[in-house]
Amino acid sequence: MNGAAEVRPVQAGQDRSPHVDVLLPDSWWVVDVRSPDRRERSVAALVDRQVGRGDRKATLRADLRSEVGRIARDAADAGAFLLAFSLMQWQDVPLPASITAYRVPRARELADLQAELAEQDGGVELVVEERGALLRRVWRRAGPDSLGARSVTMLRADYWLDLPAATDLLLFSFSTPMTAAAEVMVELFDVIVATVDVPAAARPDEPSGSSSEHPTGSTTEPTTEPTTNERGMTR
Repeated sequence: MNGAAEVRPVQAGQDRSPHVDVLLPDSWWVVDVRSPDRRERSVAALVDRQVGRGDRKATLRADLRSEVGRIARDAADAGAFLLAFSLMQWQDVPLPASITAYRVPRARELADLQAELAEQDGGVELVVEERGALLRRVWRRAGPDSLGARSVTMLRADYWLDLPAATDLLLFSFSTPMTAAAEVMVELFDVIVATVDVPAAARPDEPSGSSSEHPTGSTTEPTTEPTTNERGMTR
């Protein structure tokens, strides 16, 4: 997988909520969902990178900006603190996928959620480790009507994490049309989720040294324009 061996840190957080650290392959593009202006700039940079800026592709570029912008806006409106898209390739074959992450109030235990999800379609697994508990659900659904992809089957993998330093549960939702490579894609998602951490020093009552003005940035200050390693947000 092109770029899969290279990872970069992403720190995500809002207001006085704890930062969430996660390592993503360098070939994933993180959309800045902290504000409408940042979101639009990040989406525009992503589309320009994938399509180019030539006049002949102006209509396609506008359509993609509209659709990706809608996805980013919906994620932000739903409270997402992280949104990223896979730009990975394997032997020049694109491996599309997305990740959206949310904070979920601790309304119930993961074991109760597991029992509820077990009654629905999809495999559900609860794992309790030293670092905390993790509930994973792998399932399939139809693609979005807005993209004319209702006939496309999407693979979904949802991970609920209960980490000691987090004030809420963390939900990481992955989606990909690569159902033929479901095992490999889920393994990749597992690896990404295994890197998630909420440093104790980043608790609301123990603010970290990171600037609250850049809660979803990397450990270095993000620039306003993406560079080779700073795709809208991180490096």
